[in-house]
Order: sequence, then structure tokens, then C-alpha cells
Amino acid sequence: MLSTILDFAGDRAVLQKERSAGMYRLSAYFLSKSLSELPVELAWPTYFITILYFMSGLERSADKFFAALVMHLLNCLSAQAIGLAVACAVFTVRRGMVAATAIMNIMVLISGFYVSTSTLPSFVSWWRYISPVRFSYEAAVTIELRGQVYRCAAMVSTHLRNSSICRAVHHRMFSFDRYRA
Repeated sequence: MLSTILDFAGDRAVLQKERSAGMYRLSAYFLSKSLSELPVELAWPTYFITILYFMSGLERSADKFFAALVMHLLNCLSAQAIGLAVACAVFTVRRGMVAATAIMNIMVLISGFYVSTSTLPSFVSWWRYISPVRFSYEAAVTIELRGQVYRCAAMVSTHLRNSSICRAVHHRMFSFDRYRA
């Protein structure tokens, strides 16, 4: 997201000049920029996920790996689109960096990783539906844990089996089958 803002700073003057001359529409610029930078934008995340997936000990199956790879690539493309939108909305690189940092931090905070989405205040809860970080986090969890069942008794020590921990985890069993991809 931040690299897109820095890249757009150099393109802004040329874009404004060409747009004022009526050479092309803004949608043509967006599509051409997005498509021309697609191989570069997708190469580094592909290398990163390929290394990280196998280093982190996730399940070694082709379908889960490629599903995780596609999910992360889509997340990168959505971050690029948000960065381009922020770069177009503000007029200086400094403001763009501040706005993008604030937007990204908010998206990470409401994604459900740090705070449960059910406990968000009502004036913020709708933001979770427009956060690509939330959708990629839920997709990553679903891809890796689909079909697995965890019993509370196996997860906690003997003296905690009948405690509030087990009651809080839905009567001693987690099941990730309810999340369908």
C-alpha cells in the first residue's frame, strides 16, 4: 500500500496534464497501471508465501498451499488498490503515508485477530465488512483449520478441564467445519 503511494507521487503531474488534455479517462489509467504492474506486484508475495508457508509448519497439501497463496495474492492486490485510491485522494506524499498508515492500522485492529469482532462498538462494527485484512485473516484460518476438531480436554491440563475455559469454548469442542470456503 505504501509503495503504491510513493509510486503515484511521480505519476501525478503527468496524469493531471494528460487528463486535462483529454487524452484518456481515469479508468484507463487505473487499468493500465494495475495490469502493467501485476507481475511485479505478485512476484514478491509469491516468493514470500512459498517460503513462509513451509517454514511455519502449516499442513503440507497442495490444495491448502495454493488456496493460501491465492488468498494472499488477492490481499496484496486489494492493498495496492487501496493505496492507489489514497494516493489519488490526497495531494502530498506525506499526507498519503499518514492516511494509509491510519487506514491500515484500523483494518488490522478490526480484523478479528486482536479484538473479537463481536465486541466492537456499533459505530465501528460496519468497518469490518470493508476490511480486506479481516477477510484474508478469516480465509487463512479457514484454509488451514477446515475439517479439524479440537477437544477442550486435550487442550488444557487436568485441573482446568471443568473450568470456565472449557465452558467458554462451546461445550468442550471446537469445530472448524462451519466455516466453508
